[in-house]
Amino acid sequence: MSTERKPETSAARDARDDRRSEQLRALAAELIEAEQRERRRIAGILHDHLQQLLVLARIKTNQLESRLRDETSLELVQGLDAVLDELIDASRTLTAQLSPPVLHESGLSDALAWLARHFRDKHELDVSVETDASAEPAAESTRVFLFNAVSELLFNVVKHAEVKRAHVTMGRAEDDRVRVRVEDEGPGFDPTTLRRCTTVGGFGLFKIRERLEVLGGEMQIDSSPGGRTRLTLIAPIEEPDESALDEPIPLEDGAVLAVDPEMNLATVARSGEAHEIRVLLADDHEMLREGVANMLDECADIRVVGEASNGKLAVNLARSTRPDVVLMDVDMPMMNGIEATRIITRELPSTRVLGLTTHDDAHVRRRMLEAGARESLTKACPTSTLIETIRKTAREIPRVDDADAPPDV
Repeated sequence: MSTERKPETSAARDARDDRRSEQLRALAAELIEAEQRERRRIAGILHDHLQQLLVLARIKTNQLESRLRDETSLELVQGLDAVLDELIDASRTLTAQLSPPVLHESGLSDALAWLARHFRDKHELDVSVETDASAEPAAESTRVFLFNAVSELLFNVVKHAEVKRAHVTMGRAEDDRVRVRVEDEGPGFDPTTLRRCTTVGGFGLFKIRERLEVLGGEMQIDSSPGGRTRLTLIAPIEEPDESALDEPIPLEDGAVLAVDPEMNLATVARSGEAHEIRVLLADDHEMLREGVANMLDECADIRVVGEASNGKLAVNLARSTRPDVVLMDVDMPMMNGIEATRIITRELPSTRVLGLTTHDDAHVRRRMLEAGARESLTKACPTSTLIETIRKTAREIPRVDDADAPPDV
């Protein structure tokens, strides 16, 4: 006996379509996150290994240069130093392009400002940016997608628009979604060619539109041959993730962190000679710490009193050794250098912090200065600049007797 299949109701079809849309949206978000994880992994390799080795090579090259007296040898070393400088700059640029730290640390608004500076410096495209902080997407996958999409759209301006200016705005759409718009006064194009993907750069626009639709957004194209181009990306603003696994752990109410006995520390010592500048090194790369320590040991007026491989350890050692100057790496595990700087400058007003980073970025420098650092230098700066900055910073410190200083913890 055959059974007749009941026709599907419109409500059932709508429910099924909604489920499929949600599944597609979740899959798209997962793919974006997987791509970004791979980008961050490669950027981490470049930052944590290649760039640190290049910086160490430059430190040793500067040390060798200061000892040479033969003009021919000196020219060769100076040439090598110039090559290393270009390599460091190239690796730093590639790291930022793969996964700019500002995007993950401060969000899309600051990342778009960084992107504008990048296109001005690398492509001579003057990009103005206007953002509304209330339109910041909560989901990282959305922030990453929009950042990469704007980067691709601006690169299209560089390649095809034949103009030197562009404008980016981020705000809330009328339906309470995030709206990011990229505009230029270039020659424009026919949007109907987007369907056939035959125009130069058309596939990029087609890909952006398709992925936006899967994410629950849309792309609006306002352009015509001979006219300006306005591309608008609209995406959902999702509820923020309540988990804060990456949040730095603050130290409140005088809490003390125990020194890890397995850490490879230099002997912690306090000099009794007033003219010596006591320096604490905080960097999670052991070879780089060793290179900087060896360089500073050649200075008769500077003494390294301790080394820390993470932000928490830097705070603890600063409390116990009371250094004059802390050389603080920005990117460190357990607690980043910005949070460690904030704690040290608050608790130890006679200690000065100098930021060190491989990222030659104004945003990172501003955050370090806001946390209390006196200056923020790149690790690729000449060793003479670093040493002179340490001396200049130490001269600003009002001297106090050890009897007046807080006790060790």
